[in-house]
Amino acid sequence: MSSTRRRTSSNTIRTHQYISYQVSKSKPQITLQHRTQSDLDIVQLSTLSPTRRTVSCSCRKLRLVFTAILLIVVFSGIWVAGRLAVTPNIQPENPNISNQLFPNAASLPPQGQATLREFSFEGAPTPPSQVTFVFSALKDTLRGALPVISRLQLMGFRIHLLVPSSQAIELEYLLDTLLPATHNISVYHTIPDDTGAALNILHHAKYVETPWVWIMPSNIENVVQSVETWVDSVASKVPRVQVPTGTYGARLTDSGIACISTRGRVEPVAFLVPPFLAPTPLLVESEPGISADIQANVWASLGERIARITGSGMGGVVVGSAYNFSDRCKSPSMTGPQGILAPSEQMVDTLRDHFRSTASGKIQFALFLPSQTSLKRIAPTVCRILQNGHDLATVIRELGNADSVRSNGQQQSNYGCHIHYTGGEDTGSGYDKDIIALTESWCGTVMKDKILIIGGDEGLKFGRIPKSRVCATAVIYLRDSDLESSEWLSMLTPEEWRGKNILF
Repeated sequence: MSSTRRRTSSNTIRTHQYISYQVSKSKPQITLQHRTQSDLDIVQLSTLSPTRRTVSCSCRKLRLVFTAILLIVVFSGIWVAGRLAVTPNIQPENPNISNQLFPNAASLPPQGQATLREFSFEGAPTPPSQVTFVFSALKDTLRGALPVISRLQLMGFRIHLLVPSSQAIELEYLLDTLLPATHNISVYHTIPDDTGAALNILHHAKYVETPWVWIMPSNIENVVQSVETWVDSVASKVPRVQVPTGTYGARLTDSGIACISTRGRVEPVAFLVPPFLAPTPLLVESEPGISADIQANVWASLGERIARITGSGMGGVVVGSAYNFSDRCKSPSMTGPQGILAPSEQMVDTLRDHFRSTASGKIQFALFLPSQTSLKRIAPTVCRILQNGHDLATVIRELGNADSVRSNGQQQSNYGCHIHYTGGEDTGSGYDKDIIALTESWCGTVMKDKILIIGGDEGLKFGRIPKSRVCATAVIYLRDSDLESSEWLSMLTPEEWRGKNILF
């Protein structure tokens, strides 16, 4: 019996030791010290003590609360930063941030930097007979401009006054009454439009016979504090440079435009606002494709056109001077004859894209259309071609409005931009003969890529013209239904055009 008890006791001890060993081995399996997401899936929560469950749940709740608070703080910070980042479209000049504005001297291509250097050389003064001053005169602003007009007249400058047809007789009477003489003064009748005088002034440049033209605001008395000082110090000095030159203009920022005026230095700008001086041929070349909606867009569009045509990387130059004038850049807004000048967001984006990108090669386009209706449909493409700095000749077979035909056979329309075109004679032989006559000059020494676009369903009835016959890089045929969706053609580079032949 005692033997049996000893064996049983011994077995009990060994069993107890074995169970203790198994329990001690199984303890790490329920620990949460190194758990992962997969560990959480397999751990039996019933085997955990109530204390650890409470702690685990509390930790998870704290983490969720902390995460929610953190997200609220982050999104609040982003929203506040966005609100603070909204700035007016037009900002006064700040010398401390001039390197953030463009175009600037460092961003100009070699052509533009060479143009800036020309201002450091004193050239021979340009005689008054080589300069024309163009004013847009209204009945209520003519009296204020008379002191400037009279002084310029005595100095021998030519003066062109653009007056509304409805006020022409009264304004001419005022000139005869208030001026001792009217020599060197020419009066032109205009038809006002939504752009004010801006587009009329640019369109008038083709009638200026001098190599230089001063574009003047109608309220010059509000621009300068001393007429005599301004005329003697600025107006009578005509630098022989290839870009417009003025007293104030605009540069681009990441959020809009900034007003720029200088004293004692020369600064490039994206565009100028009157008064400014410009080479007459450059204004004439820049006019087609100018934005034709609001006045501010006209001047901004002119700056972009000039930058593309000259390859200078700027739309003009602001020149510092010692004379006193009303500084338009002291307020947060750039002002002009019609109040605050605020180009549209689309125009500012167009300027920004141009001055921040490398201009592609220049292309010669010829557009052959059956009617003015077709021109209106393809107008966005035409405007983009011109605004990209390319050359364009447009011929329309059926001209609807004969009243707008000029002495040179040209017409113009405003379909989003200012478009020039000519009428093609209907020879009765279809498009072929007329198109070949239009493009025969392409087979000369012109080295630019040349694109012929034939629009309208009527053009598809005739035989295709091989591009080699008209010395073209590509010949494009567009149906009437495709004219309104053809703007992508204006975006192609010369390299892309060389890979195309005929499209439908």
